[in-house]
Amino acid sequence: MKEYKVIDNFLPEDVFSEMSREITSPGKFPLYYVDFIAFSKERNKFFYFEHPLFYRSRPTSDFYLPIVEPFLEGIGINAIIRAKVNAYPKTESIEEHGKHVDFDNMPNDTAIFYINTNNGFTRLEDGTVVESVANRLLILDGAIYHNSSSCTDADLRFVLNLNFI
Repeated sequence: MKEYKVIDNFLPEDVFSEMSREITSPGKFPLYYVDFIAFSKERNKFFYFEHPLFYRSRPTSDFYLPIVEPFLEGIGINAIIRAKVNAYPKTESIEEHGKHVDFDNMPNDTAIFYINTNNGFTRLEDGTVVESVANRLLILDGAIYHNSSSCTDADLRFVLNLNFI
């Protein structure tokens, strides 16, 4: 059975505040332009920014440990597949991106950690909507199709995406 869990106030407030400040402070945390969002019907209609933290069995950023370490024990991660911060730009109206699974070639779990509160969301394949609330963690079976969205009330919608075993 495919399951998911939502945990509010996942990180202690001091840890969350420092992480959030680090990621959202202009000019402090590099973000890289990506010209499409997962399986959107119109490949170049949507774009976002990302900061890769871990990929292909190794850290890819100096920010890896300070950002990912609080999650390693907190959610029982045995092995990380990928970790990255996504930043979705504000749009005039909320745009839902393409439904997808992050990795369909292996059993895994996905964690989406919401860094700032805004009117964006994650929609799960059963129609459940998980709102973007700062310091909220969504953990789901990696086989659950889901999609992200933009927001209209913040310049960027920030999430940490972790794929793990």
